[in-house]
Amino acid sequence: MNYLNNGGTFLVDAIFGLFIFCILIRFWMHMNNADFRNPIGHFLIQISNPLLTPFKKLLVTNKNFAMATLGVAFVLTVIKLFILFSMNSQGFSIPSLLLFAVADIIQSSVYILLGAMLIRVISSWVAPQGSYNPFISVVYSLTEPLMAPARRIIPLMGGIDLSPIVVFIFLQLSLIVIIPPIRDLAASLL
Repeated sequence: MNYLNNGGTFLVDAIFGLFIFCILIRFWMHMNNADFRNPIGHFLIQISNPLLTPFKKLLVTNKNFAMATLGVAFVLTVIKLFILFSMNSQGFSIPSLLLFAVADIIQSSVYILLGAMLIRVISSWVAPQGSYNPFISVVYSLTEPLMAPARRIIPLMGGIDLSPIVVFIFLQLSLIVIIPPIRDLAASLL
């Protein structure tokens, strides 16, 4: 019987997780003024608009902050965690559920940025200079706000850009320093 529960847990986590990732990528694209006039932008708009449209009336979205997008991601994360806790017969309180959701949103965002950084580094090795790819364009839009300050800290050394290393360290450190205290606080509220 535990096998069915494990399978159900996997399905709930996978389905909600993929949808939340898409919404968070849309959030980060909006935050970084990425161009939505490409296949990735169109896909993210089409997949997330059914849920975002009602939230846009409730939550303010301005030029630099898409509150509705973040709100939908948060609500979906809370629903996902509620289902997972219920399926596994784990007790929870509303404050703990909300804090676990905050930790999951931050963790997912960091994973998105880590993945985008990895794609950026690999594409810089294989993509010819001056060629256009809409996917790589989105990746550069997501990562450039992290890369620019890192480049100011570590300039080019012998023609090699070491700033991605600084960004990777910063993102990995945020996974270690920020998320566990939030999860520990949430666990203490159970």
